[in-house]
Amino acid sequence: MSFRAFYSKYIRVLNFKQKITYSMITVIILTSLLNLSFFTLYAQRNLRERSIDSMNEQMQVASFNVFRTFNNYNSTASEIASNSWVQAFLRTAKGTSWNFTLYERSANEALDNQLLANEASSFISLLKYRDNQFLYTGETWTRPDVQAELLLLYEQGTPLYSGSMEYTLAPSLFVEGEYSFYFFVPVFDNLRLNDEIGLLTLCMPETELRLSYNASTSDTLSLSLLSGSGQILSSASGEQITEASGLETSLRQSGGEISSPDREMTILHRKIPAPDWYLVGTISNRNLLQDYRGLLSAFVLIILFSIFIAMVLIYSIVRSLYRPLASLIEHIDRVSSGDLEVQFPEERSSGDFRQMSASFNDMVRQIKNLMERVKTEQRQADLTKMNMLQSQIQPHFLYNMLDSIRWQAIYNKDKEVADMLYTFASYYRRSLSKGNDVISLREEIAMVEDYLTLQNMRYDNLVTLHVDIPPDWLDLPIPKITLQPLIENSIYHGFRSKNQRDGEIFISTAEAGSDIALLVQDNGKGLHHEEVEDLNRSLDKLEEHVGYGLRNVHKRLQIYFGPEYGLTLDRNDTNGTTVKILLPKQKK
Repeated sequence: MSFRAFYSKYIRVLNFKQKITYSMITVIILTSLLNLSFFTLYAQRNLRERSIDSMNEQMQVASFNVFRTFNNYNSTASEIASNSWVQAFLRTAKGTSWNFTLYERSANEALDNQLLANEASSFISLLKYRDNQFLYTGETWTRPDVQAELLLLYEQGTPLYSGSMEYTLAPSLFVEGEYSFYFFVPVFDNLRLNDEIGLLTLCMPETELRLSYNASTSDTLSLSLLSGSGQILSSASGEQITEASGLETSLRQSGGEISSPDREMTILHRKIPAPDWYLVGTISNRNLLQDYRGLLSAFVLIILFSIFIAMVLIYSIVRSLYRPLASLIEHIDRVSSGDLEVQFPEERSSGDFRQMSASFNDMVRQIKNLMERVKTEQRQADLTKMNMLQSQIQPHFLYNMLDSIRWQAIYNKDKEVADMLYTFASYYRRSLSKGNDVISLREEIAMVEDYLTLQNMRYDNLVTLHVDIPPDWLDLPIPKITLQPLIENSIYHGFRSKNQRDGEIFISTAEAGSDIALLVQDNGKGLHHEEVEDLNRSLDKLEEHVGYGLRNVHKRLQIYFGPEYGLTLDRNDTNGTTVKILLPKQKK
């Protein structure tokens, strides 16, 4: 549905009160939604940054715990390797010295003491290269090939520090399904440099390492330990160990943040200070914004409650403000039904409504006065019509009397008087035209011809009439007795005033755009330019010095056809006067 159709169907039909109410409520709702949108974006971004900062702090503590754990193993290995009893044991072959038993027992005690000090270790072993003698303390095993397996794991070792310690992540020798870290440290003779005399092995279960970094993190943050190549060394769930994580390209800086391919998880990573290991934290975006959802819900409830309160207030305010207008509309309806005695109480209004009330009361009074005036004018019009009907009875008597006088003149053989009476009766009959106010141009020309016949009889052929009008325009409507006052002005003011005996009057038509210009020209005395301008300017002002005939014709033309029509006077080439009558181009 288009907006125009929606507006026509649902909005246009509402009254002013409903439009104002709904408009204000719509503005409140849109403003609230806009505020909610800004709040959502700001709160989501702010809370996410705060949550990320909190996760990074937890990972910083966890990475330090991992580093400290490895550093403890490195320190333990150094203490064992430098122990004098261990050195003596590794330098002395079995059976070559009466103190060998003391060396062996003391070396075992050193291993036992370190194992007790480092409870996270599963075992500590010491292999002597001189006679392949093997010392072991820790969990008991039943497999005879442990020493060989340890040597095989040592061959797979990866340097852990810049020193000689190496590690291997492999399945546990004691618990099926679990993994352990095997730390290998070559032991060199303190008395002979670069003389490797034994191999020290320390074993730490992956679960113990997991405890070291999980102890300081929240349940929503899942941590794992990755090597520089992206291999999973340890994970919070204990799954996928030794598998490839696919994050090796992202582990290039000491700390960072990336998103999972499905955009549902945020992955944080931090480099462990010493080894080439990385602590990786994974948290779902849902958990990351857990506090945001609660805050958003509270804010939405506040917005909804505010909108409800605003709607109640708007309805109350609009109802209060609209009450005077509703009362005014009720009074208008009463006026439209014909009750002109109604008056709006102005004392109940204020401000603009007081002015509206006063204007309404003035309008009702004016309507009442106009109604009274219309009734009076209607009565006068009825009286005039009755008088006109009565006057239509009198011409029959006049026609009969003129006809009787004419026949008496014929009887007396006075042809001139008889012709004058005949022409006058014809003119009189045409001027009445059965009570019609508008006649055809043809009939108006015939009246002018009758009029000039009478005037020429009276003044001894004073004027000659020339008519040049296309037949198609002879049926144009024109108010009755339009041309006769103009012809009369030409005779009395143009010809007789200078005793002119060769007067000529020309009646013609010309196109004037979408109208017709009827031109009446004479070769009489004429007017000065100033007189012409003064007459044209004064035709619409009803000034006394303007001839009654001209003014009457001009006003009747405007009444019948409109204010753009009427008379215009001008001088012509014979120094006479030209009167232009502008008529609409329409047939009768």
